[in-house]
Amino acid sequence: MFGRAQRKKVLGLRYMRLGREKMLSMGEYPHTSLELARRKTLDARDLLAQNIDPSVDRVKRAAEAKVADANV
Repeated sequence: MFGRAQRKKVLGLRYMRLGREKMLSMGEYPHTSLELARRKTLDARDLLAQNIDPSVDRVKRAAEAKVADANV
């Protein structure tokens, strides 16, 4: 859990990618349950095990969803 300047509690995952430390937010506590944050963390770790950057994957999926919504 990480604190922000606004005193919000953010659930996240810190990881190393290409020699740099990165942080992936899982959501703001208590709006995101700990169970959901753990599930998202496990999914992100699975991506890292496959040598896929979870933050890049998240951006890519959001862009694909936006295109799919525009086509409907």
